[in-house]
Amino acid sequence: MKIEKAIEVLSDVIESCNHNQTDEWLERKKAYDMAISALEKQGAKKVECEIEDIQEASGYSETCPNCHHFVFDNYCANCGQALSWDVHTNDVND
Repeated sequence: MKIEKAIEVLSDVIESCNHNQTDEWLERKKAYDMAISALEKQGAKKVECEIEDIQEASGYSETCPNCHHFVFDNYCANCGQALSWDVHTNDVND
């Protein structure tokens, strides 16, 4: 199953049971929301390169497209977003 389909299925479950306000359902809804958030971060997004002052030693920096934290790896250490270092695409899942 693709990430987009899993998110769609979980969203449909939430929508179909949204009228239910029992404590048990509200706890399950939190879990579904957390799962959706985690799945959304699994789709790699292109690292943002920001040009800094030309006088700076580095010249540019790479930041997470989700939280704009500086990044150095395939996942953002701040928010967990999967990252793509491919400069030719905006989203590797497109």
